[in-house]
Amino acid sequence: KTTLRKQQKQLTTLEKQHKALEKQKQIFQQEYSQELLSNAEKNYTIKVEIYSKQAIEKAELKYSYIVTASNWYPIYDLKINSKASDNQISLQANLYQLSCEDWKDVNLSFSNENIGNNTFLPELSPYVANTLSNRDGFVKMSLKSAKIEEEEAEEEVTSGLLGKEFHLNRKITIPSSLQHKTINLNTQDLKIEYKYIIRPKLTNKAYLQALICDWQDLNLIDAQCNIYYDNKFTSTTRLSPSETQTDTLVLPAGVDEKIAVQRKVHKTTPEKNVFSKTLETTVEIDIVIKNNSNNTVKLEIEDQIPIIHNNPDIIITPLDLQGAEIDKDGILTWKKELKPKQDLNLKVKYQAKYPKGTTLNLN
Repeated sequence: KTTLRKQQKQLTTLEKQHKALEKQKQIFQQEYSQELLSNAEKNYTIKVEIYSKQAIEKAELKYSYIVTASNWYPIYDLKINSKASDNQISLQANLYQLSCEDWKDVNLSFSNENIGNNTFLPELSPYVANTLSNRDGFVKMSLKSAKIEEEEAEEEVTSGLLGKEFHLNRKITIPSSLQHKTINLNTQDLKIEYKYIIRPKLTNKAYLQALICDWQDLNLIDAQCNIYYDNKFTSTTRLSPSETQTDTLVLPAGVDEKIAVQRKVHKTTPEKNVFSKTLETTVEIDIVIKNNSNNTVKLEIEDQIPIIHNNPDIIITPLDLQGAEIDKDGILTWKKELKPKQDLNLKVKYQAKYPKGTTLNLN
């Protein structure tokens, strides 16, 4: 299976390269005749007429041109550790250019501005409320590059009207090739706090979240981000600072196996009364969490008790919520702190009253 996955990745890379070549071929065929393509040794001249209001004895002419067969995409490497110190985030540019001309000792600037996008303001149309099917899911795209060389360079960041520009402070050579060249733009130190999200009813895993405070000072852009925890790759996520409206940027850092979680449900046998038309069942939820790491951890634990809509014959009565906050949907939330090797035991208890002949799914 490992070999098949590796071959599939290679096949995907080759397919992308093939598409890029086909696109380049179409560009050449559209812009140049077959006669021109068959005789690449010829030189061609662009004639420019310049008019001036007054005589100029000597002038220097600078020119620029647009190359469409080149592109770049940003990617971050976030390196964090369990001690919440020495954390770093590095921005890298994966660049390729297919201009058929090597760029030798050039100055580069990387911009994330979306130039040429549709600038027309969309119009709101009448909103008709219809019944829609419930569709869950998402499409995840991942860009992989063949890194042939890593370049490190200090850079300057400027903010324009439509985005940010990253300017390299040294010259660099980029050959015309399908291979991506990875250029390290900058590396910044981070102050990170950690929090674990635990939902024992759904999974016995503890999900680590990295909280980046004051992220606005880091000049972050929207990009894919690879996360490394204690020098081990854990996950890939996406940084979306353009959509973040809080002072804290929350990133998933993977599952920590050192936090053990267990959940058990105990239910009493429904009490039957000959003279009553209702049954009573007591439910106890036993949640046990143990911190097997060597660090004190902050936990946010979520569970739930049932809620009833539009049925007055069914009554749910909380008996013991262990100090949890509860919302209108019956979601219970605890915020706890566990020292190394410490256990946490939560025993939630509630009672359900319901008519005879009714089947309830109680936790």
